[in-house]
Amino acid sequence: MFLIKFTWKLIKWIIIIAFIIALIPIIFLGIMYKNEEPNINDYQDPETLNFTETLSESLNTFLISENNDDLTFSLNQKSINQTVKDLIVKQAEKDNSFNKDYMNKDASKEDRKYAIKNDNGIFVGVKGLWVNFSEDGMSIITSADVKYGFITYKTSIRIKLTLEETEQAFIIKVDSVKAGHLPVVWMYNLTKWGMLEFGKEDLGETIKKALPIGTFDADARTLTIQKEEYTKLLDSALDTDANPMAKNLVNLIQALDLFKFSLLDSKLNFDVKLKKLEQTLNIDDSKYTKITTEQQLKSIITTQLNSVLFSALDTTDTTLNLDINEVQLNQIMNYYLSDKVIFSKEIEIGGKTFIIETKPIVSLLRENNTIISIRISIKNKDVANSEFIAELAINTLPSIGENGKDLHFKINDIKIGEVNFEVGNETRTKLMTTIETLLSESEDVTFLNETIILKDFTEKFVQAGIKVKQIESLDEKLRFKIEPQNPEVTKVIEEVKKEIASTLETIKNTKDEFKDIPSELTAETVSQYVNSLEQVEQEKLYGLLTEELQKNPEINLDEIFAIINQN
Repeated sequence: MFLIKFTWKLIKWIIIIAFIIALIPIIFLGIMYKNEEPNINDYQDPETLNFTETLSESLNTFLISENNDDLTFSLNQKSINQTVKDLIVKQAEKDNSFNKDYMNKDASKEDRKYAIKNDNGIFVGVKGLWVNFSEDGMSIITSADVKYGFITYKTSIRIKLTLEETEQAFIIKVDSVKAGHLPVVWMYNLTKWGMLEFGKEDLGETIKKALPIGTFDADARTLTIQKEEYTKLLDSALDTDANPMAKNLVNLIQALDLFKFSLLDSKLNFDVKLKKLEQTLNIDDSKYTKITTEQQLKSIITTQLNSVLFSALDTTDTTLNLDINEVQLNQIMNYYLSDKVIFSKEIEIGGKTFIIETKPIVSLLRENNTIISIRISIKNKDVANSEFIAELAINTLPSIGENGKDLHFKINDIKIGEVNFEVGNETRTKLMTTIETLLSESEDVTFLNETIILKDFTEKFVQAGIKVKQIESLDEKLRFKIEPQNPEVTKVIEEVKKEIASTLETIKNTKDEFKDIPSELTAETVSQYVNSLEQVEQEKLYGLLTEELQKNPEINLDEIFAIINQN
């Protein structure tokens, strides 16, 4: 998960600053002698968890708890030092100058002493890098032994840091630098001058080149990381080019300012307010049985042929209504979109496997409004009922595109948790990036002018030569008002209008199983009645209706059904 890499990146770059600033005074203060080494006890406690183990436990607790509002975890001195030690040992697998036995309690004192060893006539042993916490900050220490013949020289650098968070940035300040016992801030300034004079490069520029994020002020000895820069670290750590759902989480966390960290009580404390992203819409994914073939798609449309016929009860012109209910619309949309916008990835964190994935996009149809739910899920692969779902609930107004083929969803406002982000809201503007990133993976979807566009959507079921005049969002159904351009079809529709009411009356009076056909014959009342029937009864009624209508030689229903590709 990205939180591991993100917070470790912050720690890692603090350490890099320490190495860069520490290295320069070492060159000039070689005469300063001090023997300093890490406390072996920080590495011997079997209960001490490193960074990934700490995060793994905290994330698992968050996922299985119903009451946790935030994902919170802390790193104390031992945890950070254990994390650095583990990284050094892991690096030894790639680089034999690193010590695989560093701080290993089972190795001899001499074998575990150095993190990095190099012997090219002059032996240099670096005793690693470790931290000490105090009430007013954090110190980073590195030390080294240099041996030449019988002479051993020992030196160390201790850098004290303070961390500050403002509304716009994280600020990491170097409060003091010591070589051995001697404060050497003056040497830092001398080094800055020396690099500029002899190297023709400012120290700030030198450090900036070594850091992928933030602005280093050599005069103030501060690294300032603007909050909008977070994604540079996150994108790199998560390889978001290959992991779109991670990119979506990154955008959400940045847009909503959900990540906080502080240095309190001798701990680095992290707080990620994931609960602010929690799903609020009641969605039952099991209702939306996945369809995988064109034949299944055709069957869905076939079940709505009744709505086309019944609409002739109401219309006064040559238009017909094709109603697609909520379940069917979601099945159709996900048939075209699921392979493009649904992703799943396993991530190993501290010995546990977590799965991060996008859920199927769901559209909830309301009167004059369609809510599109985009969801991202995190769960422990091996623990039941451990799923957390983040959600963007997007309120949209559906319409037909100017070409009569595209289905448009114009975004009004976006709801995350209990907060609405309306037009003009700065955060809402940032959230548009998240939506665009997710949907851009599909060739069938475009995002333009805050509008989600399903390209050529009506071509899936409406034949050429048919005009889709309008789309209406009704309660739990989407109505396509279609008008044939063929005079022969228009003639058939006129005949159906004349016959359909009397035909339904005949069926009601002669077939006991359909005696409850409503007396008031409107498209709405008849549709409600038909939807209350079992599938077998619906098909029987449809058969009777078409059989009776086609007794009229002027009615050829094939002409009507052909307009929705069902002939």
